[in-house]
Amino acid sequence: MMAAPPTRKTMVPEGARLVLKPVGYIVRRSSRADDLSIINGARASFAKHKADLGPEDVLTPEAADEQNRHLAPGARPVQAGLLYRLLGQGHETPCEQHGLLVMVRDAPAALRNLVPDEIDAEHHGDRVSFPWTPNFRHAMTLHRRARRSGERDVVAIASALLLRFHEQGTEHGTSAYLRSAGMTLDMLRAEAEPGLKHVDVRANPPTEADCVRAIRDHLGARVQGLPDADVVAYAARHRPLLLNLWVFTWQLRAIIHVFWDLVRHRKSSPNGESGRYSVLMDEWIALDLDEVRTQKGHPLSYERGVAEPAMAQEFIDDLNRFNEEGVRLYRKWVDRKVAREMASWFETLAKFRTFVWTFRGLGLANMVGLRNHPTALHELRLYAAEMEADMKREAPLLHQVFESDLHRHSA
Repeated sequence: MMAAPPTRKTMVPEGARLVLKPVGYIVRRSSRADDLSIINGARASFAKHKADLGPEDVLTPEAADEQNRHLAPGARPVQAGLLYRLLGQGHETPCEQHGLLVMVRDAPAALRNLVPDEIDAEHHGDRVSFPWTPNFRHAMTLHRRARRSGERDVVAIASALLLRFHEQGTEHGTSAYLRSAGMTLDMLRAEAEPGLKHVDVRANPPTEADCVRAIRDHLGARVQGLPDADVVAYAARHRPLLLNLWVFTWQLRAIIHVFWDLVRHRKSSPNGESGRYSVLMDEWIALDLDEVRTQKGHPLSYERGVAEPAMAQEFIDDLNRFNEEGVRLYRKWVDRKVAREMASWFETLAKFRTFVWTFRGLGLANMVGLRNHPTALHELRLYAAEMEADMKREAPLLHQVFESDLHRHSA
């Protein structure tokens, strides 16, 4: 029920599930660790989502320099690929939108203190073993920390993990990181050689069956003979960090109010459509009369109701006028070349943005337990319900322990 049509319409992705009319949707994306996941994590908006990499994504700085040496007069200089520019400027959040299941075996115990994540580790004297689903940012951070520690056997394990990402398809990401560290791929291989036997790739991305096998290998006799459902239940009760082996990635288009309430769940890796690099679409939420809520009472114990039709219509009319004026001012100052991120200050909480969001099992269970609940805000619950449906379909054993052993919040 917009008073004026938006300047540009969102292309709703194929297979998307509409959540909020007219353009709120959710899409389950692959959690595969490779260069493409970094690019799509950076681009965030569906309009720029890619099925394949192009030169604009992975052109090396050397290749860009070579093309610029032969540039025609007046031609626009060629830039290095987006991936090299991102990591060269320290923008690493897009490197969190995936997961690579690995098993680290018989590593030096000192490694445990450097791992930038919550893991379930088995210690045997001065050695440690653990399954892990790191993202590429984890691998880069661990490698930096290991090199600062100066412990060669720890550096070997961290280098081996980085090399495993390279072998799995994060070639340009690894190359960009190594450039920033003043290293070459040959140097990394030499550092990693003693550690390769300690780092095995189990799956990219992991399925539920892959996660269960990794837990069995890790816990050994403690779960021997148990059916898969009981293995996951044992982990939930006694070793809950093992549930972080599961990984899920979505692309969502939501109003900014919903976006921030979801991002508050810190056990996740969101990366949103940028108002700095993109011109934003002129779309805000449309409401029917029966969707306007009232609130009475104390903020922590208030009662909700439905607004009277006349009041609801007045609210909707004011909301549309407010958003129309925000769009007008945003476009005015974008056209006059004020910095886009400053022009976006005219955006309202009812405007739509797109973002990519990756969760692992334990954080996802916490989020849907709170947000797909009768007391949750309606707009949040619509998204959480779709996420839980994906969880139930793709990871039924994880969902089963979420309903029981993880003590889902009751109505």
